[in-house]
Order: sequence, then C-alpha cells, then structure tokens
Amino acid sequence: MNQEAQPAKLGFWARQFQPRGGKNQILFDVLFGAVGPILCFAFDPVAFRGGILGKPLLGDYQTFAYLFSGFEILVLILWLSWGARLDFLNNFVGGILVGGAIFCAVLGCLLVPYSLMGLVLVIGVLGFTPFITAFVYFRNGYRAFQSQGGLAADPLQGGSLLLGCLLAFAMPVLLSIGINQFVSNSVEEIIHGDAQQASIAARRVRPLSLLSGAKFDRIVDEYMKDSSDLPRKERLKISYKEATGEDIDPKVAILMD
Repeated sequence: MNQEAQPAKLGFWARQFQPRGGKNQILFDVLFGAVGPILCFAFDPVAFRGGILGKPLLGDYQTFAYLFSGFEILVLILWLSWGARLDFLNNFVGGILVGGAIFCAVLGCLLVPYSLMGLVLVIGVLGFTPFITAFVYFRNGYRAFQSQGGLAADPLQGGSLLLGCLLAFAMPVLLSIGINQFVSNSVEEIIHGDAQQASIAARRVRPLSLLSGAKFDRIVDEYMKDSSDLPRKERLKISYKEATGEDIDPKVAILMD
C-alpha cells in the first residue's frame, strides 16, 4: 500500500507570511505592534522625551511620532480583529501598515548608536524594538494587500497601497503641525505673559502635554537662565506644573546633567 504524500513543511519565513497567522503570531503582533511601542514611548530616555542625554534627540518630532504610532496601532488592531472582512479597505490598510513599517525601520536605524550604548544599562534593548515592530507592520500590511489578490489580481491595486502609505504620513503631519503651533503659542504666553495669562495658557495646553512634552523645555530654559527675577522664576515654575503636571526641578537637573 502506498503511503499518502505528506505535505511539505513550510520554512520559517514562509510561515511568517502565510495568508493568515496563528494564535501565536497574533499574540506576537499585538505585543510588538501595539504594546511594545507604547512601552518604548513610556520609558523613552533618548528619542522623544529625553533623560540620559539631556534634551531628547528627536524632540521636534515627538507630536508626529506619537500621532503616527497611535494611528498605526489602531489600524493594526482593526486588521487583526477583522482581517479580510474589511474587503475593499484592505489595500488602504496594507498601505498604512507598510508606511508604519518604513517609519519604524528608519527610527530604529537612527537609534542604533544610542541603543548599542544603552545595552550597558539594559534599557538600550528597547531601542531595537522598532525593528521588530517594523516587521510586524510589514507582515500584516503584506497580508492585507495580498488578501485582495495583490498586483497579480489587478496592477491598479498598487495605487491603493501607495495611497494608504501616503495617508499614514499625511494625517499625523498635518495634525502635528497644528498642535505644535498651538502649544508653541501657549508656551510663549506662559513665558512672556503675566501671572493670569500664564495660568490660563498653562491650563489650556495641559491636555496636549503628553503629545508635545518636548515643547515645554522652552519654559525650563527660561527658568534656568533667569536667576535674578525670583517672582518670574516662581511664576514659570508654577506654570510648568500647571501645564505638564510635573515639577520643574527634576527637568532642570536632567537638562543640566
């Protein structure tokens, strides 16, 4: 009796890009595509929040990075939850996730020197997370695009993929420009206004402190260089607390280190 032919076992990379991932892959994707980026931002000592090296390396892009990552996480969760049932949106979803993969890969490359140095303190391991996240986004973006047949089914689908990729960058860019301008104007009011104006501006901008925390370093700079006007220093200290919910002295120590 002839034995039935056993199906060939798929290799590692072939398994990573199957049309549907198993439970282990889904868990991996949630951990490194959603939870991982949030933890990296929360414990970020270099890139967007700063700490070890003083001012953040990429502080000017903090708002964009947070908005971009939040958008990517939402789209990834949507795709993992609904999969091919998104139907005609899958090409756009694929483009958005591929855009996320590009962003994470570039960010990881920028952080490599600091991540290598940070390995001494263990926390540098977080600096390599963007590469894993890039893989997660690319894998799911590929699956979303292929669920519609890819270019083999219709070459014009590449346009939808590109449009989704552009959308992933365009929305956070436009939003971050508006938010940063609003925060910068409020910070100037805090610095140059009287006590009442500063307090109003600080309370107005408080909800955005997590998105644009680096912008408030301008207040810290003014606080550090103004040593003679004690009432103004006290006003800046109070306003910083109102705007960020944090004391200014630990931030001064970080920036002076």
